[in-house]
Amino acid sequence: MDATLAQELLLIAIDDAGRTRGGSTELDCGIAGAALSELSLAGRIGVVDGRVRVTDSAPTGDPESDAALARIAGETKARKPDWWVDKLRHGQRNRLLARLVEGGVLRMERQDVLWLFSLRRYFAIDPRVTSVTRLRLEHVVVRGGHPDARTAALVALLHACGLTRRAFPELDRKQLKTRMGELGDGQWVGAAVRKAIDSLQSSG
Repeated sequence: MDATLAQELLLIAIDDAGRTRGGSTELDCGIAGAALSELSLAGRIGVVDGRVRVTDSAPTGDPESDAALARIAGETKARKPDWWVDKLRHGQRNRLLARLVEGGVLRMERQDVLWLFSLRRYFAIDPRVTSVTRLRLEHVVVRGGHPDARTAALVALLHACGLTRRAFPELDRKQLKTRMGELGDGQWVGAAVRKAIDSLQSSG
């Protein structure tokens, strides 16, 4: 399958025990940012005078992206990118997990905890999806390759929502932070994700 940026981000966040790593707020904001990135890369939205504006209302064919596009198009007032990250973050993770299960990429298991409640764990059925993403990232981050637009966007999202260590546990922390920062420089969605996270954390 051709994974979306949001799916790639989510798959990287899932560990070998079937749990998502990183904070819930950070990951949800990252997934919302990925939807904005998809629309930007598809030429559907742009940022004009610091506000997100629809440049082409034609559907992309991806349900999450098209739902986000419809919401942006339906908003009467032009909003800042971090405002949209906050508004789009709710519910996307669960919908993406369900789609990945339906698509045969993940397997969901329920694990009972003290017979009081159950947790959902997600395990890779087809690890090729994640490995393709990791190879692409490794080429850019570790080997110094030049990123295409999608890889640059994914790097910026990983950096913004604090998943760089999850993606590259073997790299020196300082070196990794520097490299990810260089690659994500100028990515407006990554900056919006980080701003939304900081705002939510300071208000919570």
